[in-house]
Amino acid sequence: EHPLLANKIGELKETLRKPTIVKNSFYNENVLYYYKHYKNLKIKARYLFIIVKYINERGYIITAYYVQNIIITK
Repeated sequence: EHPLLANKIGELKETLRKPTIVKNSFYNENVLYYYKHYKNLKIKARYLFIIVKYINERGYIITAYYVQNIIITK
């Protein structure tokens, strides 16, 4: 559990429903990276980043945390 996300279920859902951008993983075709820009955060990072792995068409959150920039992928 990431302490900064402990009370952020709404933001997690919003990121998955209305991401700013979705990127493919370099390493696994069943993994997607979801990003949502939040300009009013009290930390230096500006994007909520969620890694989702899809198995049998169902998505599972692997991890989520805040990042400053979008990771460059294929």
